[in-house]
This record gives sequence, C-alpha cells and structure tokens, in this order.
Amino acid sequence: MRRPLPLAGVCAIAALLALLALGRLGPGVRWALLLPVLAALALVTVLDLRSRIIPDVVTLPTLAYALALAAARGLEALGEAALGAVAGGGVVLVVAVVSRGAMGGGDIKLMALLGASLGWQRALLVLAASQIIGGAVALVLLAAHRATRKTRMPVGAIIALLGGLLVSAMG
Repeated sequence: MRRPLPLAGVCAIAALLALLALGRLGPGVRWALLLPVLAALALVTVLDLRSRIIPDVVTLPTLAYALALAAARGLEALGEAALGAVAGGGVVLVVAVVSRGAMGGGDIKLMALLGASLGWQRALLVLAASQIIGGAVALVLLAAHRATRKTRMPVGAIIALLGGLLVSAMG
C-alpha cells in the first residue's frame, strides 16, 4: 500500500455513497447489488482527480455489470439501459470529437456506464450539471491564478461523483 491517502479517499467516497443508498433502500439485495457500481464511481472520482485517467479496467466491467443488472429485471429494462449507455456515451463521443479531445475515451465510457445505470435522461442531467460545476470551479481557479485556460480539469471526477450521488439516491 504505497499511497494510503488515495485509497482512503476511495473508501470514504464509496462508504458515503453506500450509506446514502442504504438510507434510501434499506439493507437488502437491491442495496448490495449497487455496491460494485458505487465503488467503481468512487474509484473513478479519485483516479481522475489524481491522474486525469479513467481506466477501462474500471469502467468497462462496471458497464457490463450495470447492463447485467438491467437484464435481470427483464428485456424492457435491458433496452432502457442499453439506450442509456448509447445516449450517454454517444453525447460525450460527439463532444470529444468536436472539441478535439477536451473530453476523452474514459469520459465516454463513464457516461455510458451512467446511462446504463441511471437511464439516458438522468445521465445527461449528470453530464450537464458536471459541466456547470466544472466551469464554476475553473472560473474560481482562474481568478485565484491557480490555473490557466490550458489547464485540464478533471471533469470525469465531477461526473463520477454526481453520478454516484444520483445512483445512491435512485437505488
């Protein structure tokens, strides 16, 4: 354990999200099935803040897990989750192409994961809110001379944290 602080951050965020979901759902199978998604979102939050990387080894298995959870609820739920994944990831893909890399592949897969977990409408709400919050943070950092216009913001961390809060609240 070379870096206990990031691990502590992941554990703290995951515990907070799990407790919020527990308060909403109570103990049970449904709550327990959300824990891997919440842990992955906590991990993405910390990794993006520290390294500006959202690894496929976290997002892709969690996306598959979210789709499997939806499939267990039936074909209609699976269709909605698949539509959410395509819409969430697709919107960010378009932004990544148009902006020439302002958002990357990790952000695309993260939004696909949130689309599968939350549905396309809530995922796009998370995306919009994260852009507003990220913009506000950037303005504060610019005003405080802690960043320049070329400083890359870890917006994926904001997306993951907001998404985790919403997944916890929705159950």
